[in-house]
Amino acid sequence: MKIIEAMDHIHQIDHSASAIKGAADSTKSSWGEGRTDELLQALRVISDHSELLKESAEALTAEVVG
Repeated sequence: MKIIEAMDHIHQIDHSASAIKGAADSTKSSWGEGRTDELLQALRVISDHSELLKESAEALTAEVVG
């Protein structure tokens, strides 16, 4: 179960990183309306899921180590 949770967090981080890349690519020439909000939201998601991934990894390690 912990592995599935960790994989979900990895997926969310990857998805948000892709969103940041897309937003950054589209704003190279100028900062469009709302693009800054998209970037900030994607960064929040990455931060949140990174913390959850860390917690999942710690719990999984505790289960394996016993």
